[in-house]
Amino acid sequence: MSEWTELLDNFDDEIGKTPFLIEEVARNFYHNYDELSSRSRLCLLYFGIFPKDCLFPDAKLVKLWITEENFVKEEVAKKLEQVAEIYLNDLINRNLVQVSRINYDGTQRMCKVHGFLHHIITARAKWQSFFQILKRTTSRLVEDSKMLSFKLLELLDFENAPLDDLPNEVGYLSVLKYLSLRNTNIKTLLKSVGWMINLQTLDVRNTSMRELPIHIRKVRKLRHLMASAHHSKSSALGVMEEIEKLRQLRWLSISKLTTDMINTLCSFIEKMNHLESRSLNLSND
Repeated sequence: MSEWTELLDNFDDEIGKTPFLIEEVARNFYHNYDELSSRSRLCLLYFGIFPKDCLFPDAKLVKLWITEENFVKEEVAKKLEQVAEIYLNDLINRNLVQVSRINYDGTQRMCKVHGFLHHIITARAKWQSFFQILKRTTSRLVEDSKMLSFKLLELLDFENAPLDDLPNEVGYLSVLKYLSLRNTNIKTLLKSVGWMINLQTLDVRNTSMRELPIHIRKVRKLRHLMASAHHSKSSALGVMEEIEKLRQLRWLSISKLTTDMINTLCSFIEKMNHLESRSLNLSND
């Protein structure tokens, strides 16, 4: 165990006894921070956007970082996803990011930063004007569509939000790269999704959506698509029929499938040679 790791492990227990520990932890943090590449620094500061102790699947972090401008740099013979994984592993190896949980087959890691490091990262990010957090007490997420007047929005994450309808204005966000509606009550996707020519990631898992609009075929840059089949073979087939021609698609995940549905979908997936990651998950019911 490195001295840096030991400091973090003992921090919560010793903070009241050792006033100088805060200064020592901060000093060690900046030593590690200064050794990072400029892009790895951006990836680390990204954790400051989210609440303290928030756990993130490594796959979601990779998608978010790819979405952001100048975070992940293309390298020869490597996909963007692979480069982003290298950045994340570097942060983990330096003990700046913790792996709190690994799923049963080792394919997904839940990541976070230590509570005190989160304070330092947030302070550093604000000092660099890296982000601004707006706090609202109203339950209305999109009021008069003011938020969507930002035409250069590249990322919208509504996961777990009390959202029933998607504002029409979303369809006019032509530079949008990441859209997550996971765990919302959204029933339909706007036809204008076909105008989102820069969309790279679309997550519609655990929504009330029964099918994807035919216009999804126009989203030629889509790299990651996550959806649910809703226990219906026709629903699952409807998803596949719309996405079979998305040649840029690299990551496909469909959940809530039955064994019969998986057997049917395999014939579609075998034709999609451009896919690099495929996940078909059985329903728990």
